[in-house]
Amino acid sequence: MRRFLPLLIVLAAVLTFATPAALYLREMHVADRCAESGGSVDFETMACDRAGTAHPFIPFSSRHRGLIIGSGAVLGLLIVASAIAAGNHLKPRR
Repeated sequence: MRRFLPLLIVLAAVLTFATPAALYLREMHVADRCAESGGSVDFETMACDRAGTAHPFIPFSSRHRGLIIGSGAVLGLLIVASAIAAGNHLKPRR
């Protein structure tokens, strides 16, 4: 298990940041396509409204506050796990 700990830490880090990044890029793509077609994005439902109704902009961090907080918490755990793994790796072997 000790040999795979660095790999597990890297995998967890990638998954922690890939999820919000993919969601952000998907929503940005939806908003861009909607604006190109002359519509307005309803950020609450992520739907394109071509009827001409202007919708207020809601920042990504406000719409996905739990995801941002959860990613920060996992990042903290990954930092602690990395420090423990590095400390264990640097211990002299008997």
